[in-house]
Amino acid sequence: MRAIIAVVSDHLAFPVSASLVKLEGDFGSVLLSRKALAPLEIQVGMTLYIEFKSSSFCFRGRGVKHAEVLEHLAGESLIKSLPFSHSSELREGYRHLTYLIREISHPDLHSFKIKLQNDQTLLKGLLTLPASYRHHHSYASGLLIHSLEVAYSALGSFNGFHSCNIERQLLIIGALFHDIGKTAHYLDTGECRYIPNAHESCNIGIMYTELQALHKHQPLWYEILMTALQPSTYLKKTVCVIADAVHYADRLSAAKNINAQIFSNCPSGYYFSMHDNRRYLRSIAP
Repeated sequence: MRAIIAVVSDHLAFPVSASLVKLEGDFGSVLLSRKALAPLEIQVGMTLYIEFKSSSFCFRGRGVKHAEVLEHLAGESLIKSLPFSHSSELREGYRHLTYLIREISHPDLHSFKIKLQNDQTLLKGLLTLPASYRHHHSYASGLLIHSLEVAYSALGSFNGFHSCNIERQLLIIGALFHDIGKTAHYLDTGECRYIPNAHESCNIGIMYTELQALHKHQPLWYEILMTALQPSTYLKKTVCVIADAVHYADRLSAAKNINAQIFSNCPSGYYFSMHDNRRYLRSIAP
C-alpha cells in the first residue's frame, strides 16, 4: 500500500502497516524505518501518529513538508545479504520493483504481492538470479532487470488504449511473474544459481496457491494470468490481449539485450554483425 501523507500541525500520521517512511523537506529526503520511529509513535486505532515537535524531525533547522509511506518487500536479513553497495543496477531495480508491486491494490490480487513478502527465498531468487544461462540477461540480477523491462514495456504498450486499473495490475503481475519459474532450482536446492528448466510450467507450480484463490473469486482474471504465465504458443488456443502484451514485451526485452551483447565489442562504425547465421542490425540507442 502506498500512502501520501500531508503533514498537519506538528504531527505525521500513517498506517500501522507501514514499514518505511520517506520524509521530504528543504533538506532533501530521508528514509526512516519503523524501528527508528518507534520511540515517537502513538497508535490510535489503525493509524500511527508521529510527534515531531522536537528536533528529531527537523534537519538542519528545516522541518518536514511531505511524507511518503514505502512498502518494504525484503526483510532485514535479506537486505543485509544483498550487494546493494556494489550493484547500482540491483539497487535501482529493487526500487522499481517496490513501486510496481505497490500498484497491486485490488483485494483479490493482493496475494500476489504478499507472495514476495512472505517468501523471502523466492524474492531473493528474483532479485539475484540471471534470466538465462547463456542467452539474454545472463548475469546476476538479470532476472530482475528483464522482468522490470517486460513490465514497463507491457504497460507502455497499453498507454495508447482505453484501459482500466485492473488491466494495469494484471499486466504488472503477468510481467513480474512471467519468468518466476526460473527460480525453481534455487527454491528446491538452496543453490542460488540458474539451471535451465521448463520454467513456464514451474511458473504455475510456484504460483499455484495464488492462482487457485484467484480462480474462486475472479475466474476471468485467473484465465488472463494463466495465459500470460504460460508459453506464447498457448496463445494459439487462447487469445488474450494482456497476455499478448506480456509475451511481446518479453521478446522485445530479450532481443534488446542480445543485440547489446552482440555489439558490445564491435567498433562504433559497425552497424551490422553476423551471429549464428543471422544478420543483426545495431540498435541506435545504447
